[in-house]
Amino acid sequence: MKKYCLRKKDKNLSGVIKLPSSKSESNRALIIQALCPGNFEIENISEADDTATLRKILKLQNKVSSQKNGKPGPPKIFNVGAGGTTMRFLTAFLAVQEGKEFILTGSPRMKERPIKILVDALIKLGADIKYLEKPGFPPIKIIGKALRGGNILIDGSISSQFISAILMIAPVLKKGLTLNFAGELTSGPYLHMTLKIMSHFGIKHKSKPDSISIFPQKYKPKNFTVESDWSAASYWYEMASFSEKTDLTLLHLKRKSLQGDSMVAEMFKPFGVKTTFIKNGIQLKKTKGNSKTKSIHFDFLKCPDLAQTFAVACAGLGIEARLTGLKTLRIKETDRINALQKEF
Repeated sequence: MKKYCLRKKDKNLSGVIKLPSSKSESNRALIIQALCPGNFEIENISEADDTATLRKILKLQNKVSSQKNGKPGPPKIFNVGAGGTTMRFLTAFLAVQEGKEFILTGSPRMKERPIKILVDALIKLGADIKYLEKPGFPPIKIIGKALRGGNILIDGSISSQFISAILMIAPVLKKGLTLNFAGELTSGPYLHMTLKIMSHFGIKHKSKPDSISIFPQKYKPKNFTVESDWSAASYWYEMASFSEKTDLTLLHLKRKSLQGDSMVAEMFKPFGVKTTFIKNGIQLKKTKGNSKTKSIHFDFLKCPDLAQTFAVACAGLGIEARLTGLKTLRIKETDRINALQKEF
């Protein structure tokens, strides 16, 4: 096995960085594009594997035809690999593809990631979904149909991807949808992102602290530009926190971002990383920071994807950290909490 050692003569960072595009925004825009009756362009779309897989499957499913007698033709098998968002968004999307039959599967790890809460909610809305192996987990068989929609109760502490998957199909349901939340709402910024993107395409909704309502309506075609990924930016914040001097420009990030992970700018202030918004992105500078910071507490309920980066930064800086709101990290593409423990 080859081993590599990386060295740098100083602790200074400078340069201009073109970040990857947001996978979260890209995947939502792709589902909406497939549900929209008219065509539109998605600019700066993510090149991530999950997004590429989703694009491919959406293109293939459009070619699946029903039999002349109205019964579904042979089921089309789609493998999402390790893409959690892809699995969840497609589960809801394929459920409304009337007269078509699908089998949705994934990697061995994907078959260990629970999907029961999403499937149960869709069945309550009228979906025809069955488990093919272990109950509550992929692979699943979906027979698409026109769903009636209606009023359902769902656990707010589950992955926001489950809720976003249902919200995006809500406008095409016969009765629309009212989602009532039980318990504390997890990853609220991701739901806000979903609703803002849907709003871009003309979808109206009504929100209350414990519910979201969407009446039957049509998506309106309108070109969409994907922002760069704030999650990817977080790694540069981490490196800046370890540096002695930083002058970095990260391109195509917005002050008024749809992404909850944009709070990384505030999160790294105590570590001496200053963010300035400029015309086409942000500029990172290293300051002295709060030299008295010996311990810190942060709740990642609204931005769980930043937890690992933040934990490593705290460890590298010798700061004692208490991190909460990590419930969903156990069911990611890997158990991220266990991964942190192991690597530390």
